Amino acid sequence: MLLQNGSTSFRTLGFFNTTGSGRFETEALGISPDGQNVVGYSYDSLGQRTAFSWNIADLNNLSAPLTSLGSLGGTNGLGRTDSVANGVANDGFAAGSSITPQSSPGNTEAFRVHTNGQTPGTALPSYSSFTGGKSSTAFGISAMGTGPGATGPFQYETVVGQARISDTVNSRVATTWRVDRTNGDAVSGPFNLQNFSTGPSDQGSTAITTAARAVTPDGSIAVGFGVDTFNGSNVARQAYWKIDPATGQPTGPAVALPFVNTGISQDGEARAVGADGSAATGFVAVGRSRQNAPNNGQASEATVWSVDAAGNTTFQELGWIGPQGIGGPFSSIADGVSAQTVNRTVVGTSSSSDPLSSSAFREAFIMWLGDSTRPAMVSLKRLLNDTEYHLQIPDTFKLLEATAVSADGNVIVGYGTNQQNQTEAWVVVLATPEPGSFGLLAGAGAMALRRRRRRVSSAA
Repeated sequence: MLLQNGSTSFRTLGFFNTTGSGRFETEALGISPDGQNVVGYSYDSLGQRTAFSWNIADLNNLSAPLTSLGSLGGTNGLGRTDSVANGVANDGFAAGSSITPQSSPGNTEAFRVHTNGQTPGTALPSYSSFTGGKSSTAFGISAMGTGPGATGPFQYETVVGQARISDTVNSRVATTWRVDRTNGDAVSGPFNLQNFSTGPSDQGSTAITTAARAVTPDGSIAVGFGVDTFNGSNVARQAYWKIDPATGQPTGPAVALPFVNTGISQDGEARAVGADGSAATGFVAVGRSRQNAPNNGQASEATVWSVDAAGNTTFQELGWIGPQGIGGPFSSIADGVSAQTVNRTVVGTSSSSDPLSSSAFREAFIMWLGDSTRPAMVSLKRLLNDTEYHLQIPDTFKLLEATAVSADGNVIVGYGTNQQNQTEAWVVVLATPEPGSFGLLAGAGAMALRRRRRRVSSAA
């Protein structure tokens, strides 16, 4: 499907499976900061999940297939290969995970692969302290260049994710790898991004799970989650790590990002970081934290954390969207953030349900930070179908989650369910609407339920 109005486009990406039967499922999970390459996974006719890439140059070419990025050759218990690409950098390399012949049973190994699909992917090193096989995943990748806007020639890449670190304890820890683009793509690492100094040890006798989800282009800041002690219990907590760009190694343990409500049970994570961020200048991260929901329950709420160069943190709750009168419970997660310094774009998903009527609502959202004319998150589909864009995406196509956004905020990717109720990836290319047109959304049935800002001092 390709819907266009002027320079605004909505494009579905299709499937590897073209047989007419079997599993049809494709999700777009990442986009390069320059908006050129999209990555994710799709199932083929054999039921094998396979990493894919797609290039924005094929926006108007509906016959252009997804590019298969292959796998590392291992199979699961059903004899099928498996791979997924989670992130992609401006230099054209993607990172994700794949089953390998060396993977421990039921696990994958982090891998790096070029989006051209012509060069086999390579596994990233595992910790020597875990000898029971390979067990790791890469979630994000960035490339540092010497040109304007961190473009090529590229000096190095930073890959972030998690990996098992011990034979005796099943702890999977936040991890980074460094790829030297000037030295034959030599890989150093893995480097353990250590847990909070106030939390349990990630190499102790109790198994914990931490992860790095995204990284700034210069490799100096990684964001994700650690495990902290809160009210006597171990909880996942949003975090960031400072990394020495010269070596790719962390300069200290995880730094906690604040909870939005310390009076309730907690868990949270940072899922993306703006491509304009660095340890030297500060950064903006987005994700989720736990908050009281409008129906007096508790739920994950999309959250933005802004950290300046001195480590001072401002956070902003983004709220939820949902049909008027819905009863909850509510949930929202911010998955992507642009790099604009003014009216920064945030995308993600918001959901709610009404147990009394057994109805449910889930929708991809978009929001612009600091824009007084557009002060709350709105349904992305409603935005695209209303007056300012008027694309008329069919009612039967549901945009469930916006997973990533380009640095300039103009290209958004995600997945939803199509007219055949199949999970399908999509891409949106935005044009700039007329000033003031967003006011038309106010009475359109998408209600903003919460938006607050607080400041917390937390020196890094």
